[in-house]
Amino acid sequence: MGADLFPGDEKYKKRMEVENAYMDDTALRLSVFGQRCFYNAFAEFDDQDIEMSLNGANLIVRIFVVLDRRVGKRRLTLMKKKIQEKSDTFQEFFAIRAKAEGLS
Repeated sequence: MGADLFPGDEKYKKRMEVENAYMDDTALRLSVFGQRCFYNAFAEFDDQDIEMSLNGANLIVRIFVVLDRRVGKRRLTLMKKKIQEKSDTFQEFFAIRAKAEGLS
């Protein structure tokens, strides 16, 4: 599942071969994940609170959080202060949500 895209990088090869592949910015940009990763991320998101999901390791879970309507304008405004520390992909989804909420 996409491991061939990273022939010289054992870290990515290992990530893509395990059942619950760890998603990061590179994996998302290269689309080296399948439906299973998406559904596993949603199950993880659905089973924990917003704060835990926002600070988790899985980028897809963090994207679910930023798109979740339970995260209000006040929380988004606080997140905006630290958005530069986040991955490019997360920033793109944050920008979509911030614009929808009139925060851009």
